[in-house]
Amino acid sequence: MITLDNSQWNQLDEMILNLHIQKDVTALQTQILEQLAVLIPHRRSFFDLCTTQNGQRVFFAPVSLNMSEEELADYYKNYQYSDYVAWSFSNHSSTIYRDSDMIGRSLRENSDIYKQWMKPMDIYYSLGCTIFSSKQLLGSITLFRSEQEGDFTDSELGMLEVITRHLSAHFTFLWPYGIFPSLTAHFANAAEKGGLSARESEIGELIAAGHSNSEISQILFISENTVKKHVNSLYRKLGITSRTQLLRMVYEKMSIAAALPEEQAEKYGGHRKFTKKSALPIDEC
Repeated sequence: MITLDNSQWNQLDEMILNLHIQKDVTALQTQILEQLAVLIPHRRSFFDLCTTQNGQRVFFAPVSLNMSEEELADYYKNYQYSDYVAWSFSNHSSTIYRDSDMIGRSLRENSDIYKQWMKPMDIYYSLGCTIFSSKQLLGSITLFRSEQEGDFTDSELGMLEVITRHLSAHFTFLWPYGIFPSLTAHFANAAEKGGLSARESEIGELIAAGHSNSEISQILFISENTVKKHVNSLYRKLGITSRTQLLRMVYEKMSIAAALPEEQAEKYGGHRKFTKKSALPIDEC
């Protein structure tokens, strides 16, 4: 049981109430970071999203209120797989961690990520969490402090744990098949123009989540032939002819961060480019 003063309990309560009424994912990311800045003071932070593409976890659409585009891009391109807290992303349920519980001073200060990425920003300690739904990683939050500011406390660890439980429940309710914000927006725009039906939009999101026609028929309790009819109609309205083209359309709009090293990016047959919104490298599918 965490021990908090009245002010902290009130802030935590308000934060939880507010997150459960927010349905826009980017607004939710921003809102959480703004409120965490008050509840758990820190120097740097970011909140990214995650999906699975061809069996590989891909992080995308990171939001930060206090980090530059270059600092974020540098992390995703060069350090996310060598990060000493990367083990937390291999679990199948939400994890809350404080890096000082996992790594000693000597190992930290001799690591590439500390020397080349953290130290130039004057950050030393980190506190983070992973957001899961049905064993699917949907996002993560990381907070950083300088050595002078001191480590994160047990109470702050406990508060983040409470927030993570509610975020996981909210994400599961809103995005039970995975999170594809730009895809949803794209389909919504098409539907507004008299293009896609609600069922076609739903099937399109499931295709982008990696489900086969057979799996989609089981999820939606419709026949596989009906799924095929909707898929053909979806392709016709979007002016495409294959799942590959649909995925390219989706991932180009999702601002996927550079989650893959160059050699792995080649596996997906793509090249790196930068999106105007986040200036983060993405891999074309």
